Amino acid sequence: MDLTRALPYLLPALIGYAFGAIPFAYIIVKLVTGQDITQHGTGNVGSMNVRRTTGSWGWFAVNMLLDIGKGAAAVLLVRYWLSPAVGLDWRIASQLTVVMVVIGHDWPVSMYLITGKMHGGKGLAAGGGALFALNMTYALVGLFSALAFIAITRVLLVGQLASGIVFLVYVALLRPEDTLFAAVLCALVVVKHAARVPGLVHGKEPTWNVTDERGRRNPG
Repeated sequence: MDLTRALPYLLPALIGYAFGAIPFAYIIVKLVTGQDITQHGTGNVGSMNVRRTTGSWGWFAVNMLLDIGKGAAAVLLVRYWLSPAVGLDWRIASQLTVVMVVIGHDWPVSMYLITGKMHGGKGLAAGGGALFALNMTYALVGLFSALAFIAITRVLLVGQLASGIVFLVYVALLRPEDTLFAAVLCALVVVKHAARVPGLVHGKEPTWNVTDERGRRNPG
């Protein structure tokens, strides 16, 4: 693909990043409690930290749905409107959008403008929503593998890592043409969780039990 043909693909990349960088968790906590979510719990701008900071599973669910929705909306916009309008390969454009949604959620420039630091989340809900809009089977593979490993080990981190790794293996075996895409998503999951892997190896990763709003028992 030459440069002239590649340049239009900056559009889906920008859309994906812009949607991913919407800090719903920060907005919800600010509106509900008046507090800065980055100063509580793990500091993550994500659903679990919304629950810890507000003490409410209801607001956790609201944020989860909003994060899933922003990912899905970005891909649907690119797939069904932008790609036909600009003449892009919808598959390449949509996959690029999924990747950029995750990057935008994990490293949002919006939070840098608000707090001076690029506080983000883990990207699993936003990425899951984007992936669901791209390919429902892909999203379900990631979801059910995460739930299965969490149920077996009761360790949230294991499920988070498993979702990316199992997804990559599934795609490599059954849809090899999408292996690069799956590898990039898996790498993003691993990079975002890498700091906690040593604790997992040494048996220090907490089991699934969210009772402390400041995240001392579950730093997910």
